[in-house]
Amino acid sequence: MEKNTPPSVTPAQTNKKKHKRISFLAKTLVYFVLSSVFLGSLIGTLWSFDEINTLKNRKNYAILGYDTVAYFTEKKPVKGDIRYSLTWNDAIWLFSSAENLSKFEADPESYAPQYGGYCAWGIAKNGLYSITPKAWEVYSGKLYLNFSSGVQHTWLKDKDVFILRADKNWKTLLSRN
Repeated sequence: MEKNTPPSVTPAQTNKKKHKRISFLAKTLVYFVLSSVFLGSLIGTLWSFDEINTLKNRKNYAILGYDTVAYFTEKKPVKGDIRYSLTWNDAIWLFSSAENLSKFEADPESYAPQYGGYCAWGIAKNGLYSITPKAWEVYSGKLYLNFSSGVQHTWLKDKDVFILRADKNWKTLLSRN
């Protein structure tokens, strides 16, 4: 037999190759369908979010359990107490005192953080990020929270521009939700 002559292929070998090809196509189709389902659910998750940020906690606390009124009255982040709590917009809000709870109850829109308590800089960049309660600012009578002190430093440099972008992006995100 010459070196360049292909070996003869039997009908059984041909059927085996066809079976392998069909098996490969079937597996590919299954992987495609499963990845499409996964990708679809991922996209749905990305566009479906809670209006009030309760990321990074299992108890559904807004602002990770910090008292939103204290940012205005005490000018600092203060941990809330479960004894002074209420549910508003599907999140549990904790307060450090009965007085702060009453203030929030009377006018929640005035005390609730902007963009549902998500990172203000993140919303300006069209993303949903959690926050650290210690990266905050009350500006023009509104509470803005940020992901970290580093992000807040960036946000503070050009907050008016970031607020304009975030206001626009927040409306778009809410309309898609």
